[in-house]
This record gives sequence, structure tokens and C-alpha cells, in this order.
Amino acid sequence: MSQPTKQHITGIDIKIRDNDSLSWYQYHLMFLESGLSFEYIVGNDVINKMSYDLETSNKLMYSIDDLNIPSWPERVIKVFVHDSDKWIISINYSDITSVSVSGSKSSSNWKTLLSVLFSYGIEINDGSEVSSTTVIPFPAYDKVKSEVDKLKIELSMFVLERDDLVYVECKNIEMAYMLSVGGLEYKAFELNCAVLRLKRKIELIRAKKNRQEKVVLSAIEEILDVEFAEYQVKLDEQIRKMNSALDRSKGKELTDSESRELKKLYIGIVKALHPDLHPNISPEKIKLFLNAVEAYKNGDLTELRIISEMVVDKKISLEHTDALVLLVKEKERLSELIKGLKEDI
Repeated sequence: MSQPTKQHITGIDIKIRDNDSLSWYQYHLMFLESGLSFEYIVGNDVINKMSYDLETSNKLMYSIDDLNIPSWPERVIKVFVHDSDKWIISINYSDITSVSVSGSKSSSNWKTLLSVLFSYGIEINDGSEVSSTTVIPFPAYDKVKSEVDKLKIELSMFVLERDDLVYVECKNIEMAYMLSVGGLEYKAFELNCAVLRLKRKIELIRAKKNRQEKVVLSAIEEILDVEFAEYQVKLDEQIRKMNSALDRSKGKELTDSESRELKKLYIGIVKALHPDLHPNISPEKIKLFLNAVEAYKNGDLTELRIISEMVVDKKISLEHTDALVLLVKEKERLSELIKGLKEDI
């Protein structure tokens, strides 16, 4: 009687629970006809991907098969994952069957598996060996951090471009316009309002006379004041713009060198204090950032220099086991912010 053919492993999924949250790190191994494919996944992002030749793939598959993972004295998952579980291993076989086991990081079987994988260049970090002074070499951490740093620079440049348009270029154009034709525009609008008011006054007087009512000019003026209140608001706004343009024209004009320094300082402050780049920034630093925005609006180079000296660049520490997860989330958040800024500009 022939022996049944032993089924071989086709895939392994390893999930490790994060120490400080309910999220999981995921490592995916696929044993293909061409060789082994390995992926390290955080959330929906593939952080690291490697390939191995068929010979190496077969050796690793046999080494893992020899561990007889389904027989480990841990917990075979039937319905749900237990709260105390720190890792989950799911194994798929060529006959389409699968088995999942879970357990704690202190398991000797678990450590043996990590050792086997490490011998083939696959490093799975479960945090169990980490001391308070150890820096964790997460796979592809530097790659994601580099991408996040680039996004921060890109975001700060878009913030500068937007603020330069809103607070500098547009204000300069408005100032030039108001100083050249703003006075004439105000006078024309004022005369137009006066003409419309007189026409309306005549209409009200005629209406009173047609109804044979007594004409009280003071009462008619009160009606006109109410009806033309919106026009007066527009006139006042025009005066405000003119005053603003006059004040701006009296300000000290920066040299090209000073303008470049102003922008450079502002970019540095944006990187260090902008709430979009630092969601958990303190109220005091938000106020400091708003002061920097006002200084940039006014071309106050001295104040920007002072604020620039105060701010310190904050970096994400590698001492936390969730540092890579935080970086991936930060990358997604910054990408969305940049998309929104591009639409605004």
C-alpha cells in the first residue's frame, strides 16, 4: 500500500501584536515555484520586500516544516484570538488546508522559529529582547523615515508658497492697486452711493405726497440710513484697505538678501512648529507659530530670527517599538495634507 504524499508548505503568515496598541505587525512568506517571496507589512503598506532563489526557499521550507509548528503546546486558534496572545502563525499547505497557532513571545518554540528565519536573513523583531537602552533596527525604518522627511520638506515648501502668495504677493499687489487707483475707486463708489441715495429720497418723498402724508425729512433720512447701511459698510472697508496700503507702503523694504533670509527662517519655523506637521504641539508653541506668521506677514526679520533661535527640531525616537508604525501613519497624514495644499494653491 502506497504512502500518502506529504503536503508541503505554500505560505506562512506571522503576526506580532504591538506592545502599546491593538495593531499587529505582519510578515508574509510565500513559497512559490520560482522561490521565496518575503514581505513585511504595516497597516496596508508593504514596508520591505525580499526574494530568495528556489534552493534557499526549499531549505527554509524544510527547516520550518521540521519545527512541526501545528504540534506546538501553545494554542490552536479555533474561533478568535486570545487577549494574551502575542503572536499568531498561520500556515497554508499545498492541499489547501491551513492551521493557525498563537502564543506568547516567551515560548521556546517561538524563539526557535525566529532563530531559523534569522539564519536565512529574515529578521523578525518581536521586541522581546529589547532593553530600555536598545535602539531597534526595524526593517526599512530608514526608508520610511526618509520618505516622511521628504514629505515634511515638501509640505513646508507648499506652506511657504501659499503664505508667500497670501501674505506677501497678494498684499503687495493690493497695496499697489490701492495707492494708484484705490482713492479714485473710493470716490467713484461714494458718488454712486450719494446718487442712489438721492434718487431713493425723491421716491420716498413722492410716495408721501401721493398718499397726502406729512413729509418728515428726519424720518426719511433714518429710512435711508437703514437701506444704505450695506453701502456704508463697503465704503468703510475701502477706507480700511487704503489705510492698510498706506501703512504697508511706509514699512521698511527688505533687500533681496533679507527677503531670502526671511523665507529661509520661516521655512525652518514651519518645519518646527506648524500644527499640521506636529499635531500634538502645545498651545504655547501654537501661539509662537502664529506670532511667526504675523512677523512673516509684516516682513519682521528681527522677530523671525528670535523665534527661529527658540525652536528645536523634534525627531521620532527609535527606542519605541511602534516607531515604524508611527512613521507609516505620519507618511499617510502628510500626503493628505500636501494634497489639500496643492488644491488650495
